[in-house]
Amino acid sequence: MKKIGYVFAMIVALFAVTNNVVAQCDVTSYTSKCVEKLKPQSYRFVKSYKVDFQKGKVNDVEYSYVFSRGSTYLITLSNGDAKTQGLRFTLLDTDKKAVVSSYIDETKTFNSAVQLKCQRTGVYYLRYSHDKTSNYCGASVIGMKRQ
Repeated sequence: MKKIGYVFAMIVALFAVTNNVVAQCDVTSYTSKCVEKLKPQSYRFVKSYKVDFQKGKVNDVEYSYVFSRGSTYLITLSNGDAKTQGLRFTLLDTDKKAVVSSYIDETKTFNSAVQLKCQRTGVYYLRYSHDKTSNYCGASVIGMKRQ
């Protein structure tokens, strides 16, 4: 009887683990789309980020990265929507002041890429947020070229 209980517990545990894996944010295809945007403009891939809002439980996802003065960066975004609707990106400087954003307030448009020529070497913060979307999974890639 104990063996049956043990086998039943193992099956339940296996089901729980499998169920969690399916529900997770898989950004592999999103990352590939982001990398493809770098090639036509001759940017070199630097880093990729997973943007997981945990099914809407998290409003912002933030990472830090050191940008170098004189380099031009291209930050690309993808969330499964062709126009990246609902996915906002804001680059903040060391003092956490906004430098550039993928969302344009005047036209209420979401851009899938942001280009920036770095004026000062330092730690910058990449903040991702969602706006009126049910797509809480995405990716972002940083590309760089030196001038």
